[in-house]
Amino acid sequence: MRTRAGAAQAGPFPAARSLAPACRRNTEAVRPARSFRCRLAALVAVIAVFLAALPGLLPAAHAQEKETEKDWRAVLAVSQAAMGREIGDFRFTDSKGREVAFSEFRGRPLLVSFVYTGCFQACPVATKFLMEAVETARKALGDDRFSVVSIGFNQPFDNPVAMASFARQNGIDDPRWFFLTPRAGEVEALAARFGFVYEATPKGFDHVTQVSVVDPKGVIYRQVYGENFDLPMLVQPLRNSSPARPPSRSPWRTSGRR
Repeated sequence: MRTRAGAAQAGPFPAARSLAPACRRNTEAVRPARSFRCRLAALVAVIAVFLAALPGLLPAAHAQEKETEKDWRAVLAVSQAAMGREIGDFRFTDSKGREVAFSEFRGRPLLVSFVYTGCFQACPVATKFLMEAVETARKALGDDRFSVVSIGFNQPFDNPVAMASFARQNGIDDPRWFFLTPRAGEVEALAARFGFVYEATPKGFDHVTQVSVVDPKGVIYRQVYGENFDLPMLVQPLRNSSPARPPSRSPWRTSGRR
C-alpha cells in the first residue's frame, strides 16, 4: 500500500506505536519499586543478623565494662595509697636548664601533674583546664600562696626544650609554674611515690590523669582526678593545707594615751 511522502505507514498492527511508550513508562515505574523492595529486604536481613548476634555481644560488652571498672579501681587504689606519703627530694632540670629540687618548694602547697609532650589530647586538655583552675585558686588565695610543677615522664623525649615548647603551646606563662624533666632512671620511682600509674601503648601512653596537692611539709595531701573537675576540689585542699598568712600589719592597736 502506497502512501504520500511523510505520511506514517500504519502496517499490520496500527496500535503498536501508541502502546510502546505506555509500556516503557510502566517498565520504568516497576524498576524503582523492585529496587526499593530489594534494598528493604537487604536491610531487614542485616537487622535480623544483628539481632541474632546481639545476645552474644551483650555479655561480652558487659564483661569488658566490668574489666575496665576493675582496672580503674586498681589504679585508684594505687593513687589513693600515695596520700600521706612524703614526696622526697627528687632533682630535676626545668625548662630553662636550671637544676631544681623538690625541697625548694617546701613552705607552701605544691600542685604536681604528670604529662608527656607527645600527647595531643588528654595532656593538653588537662593542662589547659588546670591553668584555669590555678588562675581561680590564685584569685581566691593569693598569687604567691602555692606553686605548680608539671613533670615530663616520657624520657628521654620530655627534655627541657620539649617541656618549654609544651608550656608555650598550652599558653602557660606563670612564673610559679615549672615544667620539669626528671633525672634519667628516676621516672619509675617518682611515679610510684605519687601513685601515678601509666602504661606504654602503640599510640603513646595510657595513664591516670591526676593532680597531687602537696602540703607545705612535702606530704601528699589530696589527689584530684580527671581532665576537668569542680574547682572547689582543688581550691579547698589548697586552702586547707596552706599556712596561715602572716598579717600585713601588727594586730595590736594603741591609742594616743596610756
